[in-house]
Amino acid sequence: MNKHILAFRVFDFRDRFPEPFDTFTQALEALQSPKAYMPECGDIICYLKNRQEITIPRSFFIESKLRFNKKQEAKAWLVERNQILESSPKKSEVLAIGFDCLDFTRPLTEQIEEAHLQTDDEIVSQDKNEAVAKITAQYLDEKISDIIHEEGKHMQHYKTVTQYKLGALTCDKCHKKVTQDSDCYEFQEFISISHHCGYTSVFEDNAKLTLDLCQCCFQEICGEYVLLNSERNNPTKLLKF
Repeated sequence: MNKHILAFRVFDFRDRFPEPFDTFTQALEALQSPKAYMPECGDIICYLKNRQEITIPRSFFIESKLRFNKKQEAKAWLVERNQILESSPKKSEVLAIGFDCLDFTRPLTEQIEEAHLQTDDEIVSQDKNEAVAKITAQYLDEKISDIIHEEGKHMQHYKTVTQYKLGALTCDKCHKKVTQDSDCYEFQEFISISHHCGYTSVFEDNAKLTLDLCQCCFQEICGEYVLLNSERNNPTKLLKF
C-alpha cells in the first residue's frame, strides 16, 4: 500500500460504517456485506496523511447490468406495469417501482426497446475483489503522485547552509586578542568601524576603512570627543576620563 495513505472510509446510504479501514479491500468487503444499505449508492474514500482525500471512482466497484436479459422479459414486466398503472388511482406509487421514465402512452414496441436497455447498478461480487483492488492501487498511486508533485510547487523547502559567526577580535592598536568564549564582556565592548569612502576622501577614492579597537584603546584615542548617550540633550558636556 502507498506510504502516503492513512485509511479508507465507507459511506453507504445510511452511513453505517463510521470506523475507518486499513485497506481498500476491507472497505470494499464492508460495502459488500449485508450490513450495507443500498451499496450501489455508496462511496469509498481514501484519506491521505497530508489531510487530503481521494474518492475512489464508483465504476471500479459498481457494475451496471441489464435488468432484463431478453426483450420478452421486458415486455412481460411492461404489460403488467401498464395494466396496474391504468387501473390504479395512485399512479405515483406504481411509477415508484421503477422505470418511471417510460411513458406508458407510447406504443408498446417502443417501451419494450427502451426497457430492454435499462440497467441496474450492483456492487461487484467478491470474486472480483483482487482485480478491483489492483486497479484501485494503480489509480491511487497516480493520483497521489500528482498531489505530491503539485504540493512540491507550493510548499516551503529548506536547505542546509554554512553560516560564519564572529568568534574573536584583535585590537588594531594594542593587538590584544579577545574571543567571545574567553571574555564575552570585553568582546562585547570592542568598537568596530566599517566605512566606505567616497570620491573626495582624504584616504583614497572609494576606499573601505575598517577599525577594531578594544574599549581601553578607544577611550585613549577618542574618549575626550565622544558623548555619553544619557548626555545627548547636553552636547556641550564631554565624556571625561
